[in-house]
Amino acid sequence: MNQANVPGTLLFPDPQDLLRLERLALVSKSRVRGAMQGRRRSRQAGSSLEFADYRLYAPGDDTRQLDWNVFGRTGKPFIKQFLDERELQVHLYLDCSRSMDFGGDSSGFGGSGTAGSAGAAPASGPGGEAQAASSGTAAPNPDAPLPMRDSPAGPPSASPAVPRSGNKFLHARRLAAAVGYMALAGYDRAGVRFFGERVSRELPQLRGKGSASRLFAFLEETRPEAAGDIAAALMTPLAVPKQPGMAWVFSDFLYESGVEEALAYLQAARQEVIAVQVLSPEELAPELFGDLRLVDSESGTGKEVALSPKVLGAYREAVRTYTDGLASFCRERGMGYICAVTDVPAMETINRLFRSGGLVR
Repeated sequence: MNQANVPGTLLFPDPQDLLRLERLALVSKSRVRGAMQGRRRSRQAGSSLEFADYRLYAPGDDTRQLDWNVFGRTGKPFIKQFLDERELQVHLYLDCSRSMDFGGDSSGFGGSGTAGSAGAAPASGPGGEAQAASSGTAAPNPDAPLPMRDSPAGPPSASPAVPRSGNKFLHARRLAAAVGYMALAGYDRAGVRFFGERVSRELPQLRGKGSASRLFAFLEETRPEAAGDIAAALMTPLAVPKQPGMAWVFSDFLYESGVEEALAYLQAARQEVIAVQVLSPEELAPELFGDLRLVDSESGTGKEVALSPKVLGAYREAVRTYTDGLASFCRERGMGYICAVTDVPAMETINRLFRSGGLVR
């Protein structure tokens, strides 16, 4: 079989990564209640080996749980209670809008890729100057469309938009695959939803390491879509889980609106929300200059822009303000937030940022 057709090869080029992930575990802030036996404490007493408390015997109780030592001391029949261990339901939401398909090749096995095929502008600079970057839709209150490098409108010396890092969509899928595999290896459940303007593809909840190949194949087969609307996609009853659990959202979050509302909607559905913002170095610090025509990767609209050090400086400040604002929103509401840059390997992001953020141990 061709290596490219083996599930997991694209997501984990180094097979040892799976062994490393098995030594890690997802951290849930709250006790969970599920339908199947697992390894996580629920709010109910149950049948694990970890003692919880005593209570007086009542007709119908299992007499095998009587503590005869306590009965001998007190003369009263007490039942031993143990902590109930349940599974955690992990839901992986992946943004598959075209703005995510920037940098390198999203397939991972050659092909045309999408280098330089998307653009972003979180806001406009002072005096209405457009601020250009490399991918995305838009951050709050943009005056200019989100552009991509199309063709220079000025001298030939304009810097080419050659990505320095990996593909955002591939990077997001690798991180999601790692989180999903940790869940399956820890006797929890994991499911996947891809969204653009709506939830377009869904993998029902899986359980056990034996299901990992199905998870990996599903993540590898999905390709980016044309446009995205995070609020329309996630703020519908069919898009949210019915049971409490943990929701990981992997996206660049470069939308004009709806990001905070969508995350809050998931949290209101009794989900422990973790927002993983996937960005490329070109979006954080673009290396463009000259008179360029920048085109929105999703709408196709363009804008002529004269990029100067002043404009790029204002752009970098706008990006920093937007990402800091998203991080503050998540922190104030008890959500997790991680900024995953594509030039940092996925395993390094997990070992360093996910650990320091208290998301894995």
